[in-house]
Formats: sequence, structure tokens, C-alpha cells
Amino acid sequence: MREVIFSIYHHDCWCPKVSSAFPENPLEMISLPILLKRTDQNGIYSVLWRFSGSDAADLEKMLCYTRDLKQTNQLRVLEKKDSAALVCLRVKSGGWVVDRILESNCHQIKPLVVSGGTEQWHVVTENVSDVKNLLSSLEEVGEVKVRRIGKYTPDKGIHGLTSKQEHALSLAVEKGYYSWPRKVTLEELAQVAKTSRKVYQEHLRKAEGKLMPKFVETINGEF
Repeated sequence: MREVIFSIYHHDCWCPKVSSAFPENPLEMISLPILLKRTDQNGIYSVLWRFSGSDAADLEKMLCYTRDLKQTNQLRVLEKKDSAALVCLRVKSGGWVVDRILESNCHQIKPLVVSGGTEQWHVVTENVSDVKNLLSSLEEVGEVKVRRIGKYTPDKGIHGLTSKQEHALSLAVEKGYYSWPRKVTLEELAQVAKTSRKVYQEHLRKAEGKLMPKFVETINGEF
């Protein structure tokens, strides 16, 4: 499998307009676009997006700016918390980059993020020829910058955890290591895992180091 990471400034699309106006505020596409109505060469699409601002006031400005764009048919805030909002957006569009990706026998593997005026895409494909076809097709819709083409290596485990890190964390939770007061020590956990205290603690700390930043993002307002 080949992985392709690229950014594109999509001509005649609302995304780069909003992202250019609010370069520090990322947009994340949560769902694939659903075609609701076809009109001439364009269509009305419904998509779920996550909008993020520096604060609540900045988020509101971003939403108002998007609502006033000529491509916007309807903007409905489904949920809002502090400086982030989950938005159902209906927009008029002549087509989506994701259509070009599928037509080129490629597959999107990470959510689309738009920042600094450009869309950031991660896709995979089995054939090198598909990569060439995709990049050629994308030149028709915008300015493309390839950031990486190489062998695809799937993430290990949940949130990038190795099997040993997953096991160490699961064991700690199961045995009450995170209870208060603690019901088990690192030495006892290491004995159950049939390894040394030093090795077990290393696996556990690495697992915590990968999961804690994501947890903090969640409690700070990520949906």
C-alpha cells in the first residue's frame, strides 16, 4: 500500500475562504458529503463539520462569516461548547476532492482538516499509477502540494499503543492501580505481567504519555 499526504487550495470552495479569513482556526470534516439536490453543474451537499476558535467570540465570528458566504445554503449548530462547535452545513458545490479520491481508486484514511487556507488530506492506494491519476485529477480543482508519498504503515493499536503498552494499561485498570487509594503496586503488576518492574513501568508510562494528551484535548472542548 502507498500513502499519499497532500494539501490543496481548492478553487471556488468555501473551505479555503473561511480558513484564510481565520488562519489559526482549524476546520475538521466529520462526515462525508451527502448530495441533497443537483442543480446544473452544481449540487447542494450536507456535511458535518467541527469548527474551532480561539475563544467563544472568535468561534461566533467564524460561524457568522461562513453563514454569510454565497455557497452556504444553511448552517445549523448542533452542539456548542466553549470555543468549539459541531455544525451541520449545507453548501453549494461543483464537486469535492473526496470524489476525485474515490474515482482514482484511493481511500481517505484520516478526517479532512482545513487550516491556513488549505485542505490537508491523507489517502492510501494499492497502485502507484492511481497516485499519478489522483494528482493529475486534482490539478483541475486546485493548487496541490504533495507532502509525502511512501509506504503505508498502519498505526499500532489504539491511539498508537503497542500490544505491550495496551496490556500494561489494561492490567493496571483491571487491578485497581488508578483507584484511590491504590489497590496494587507496580511491583505486583509486574509480577502478574511476568516481567520486571522497570520494563512494566516503561510500557505503562509510554501508554499514559500517548493517551493523556488526547484526554486533555477532550476535556478542553473537543467533541
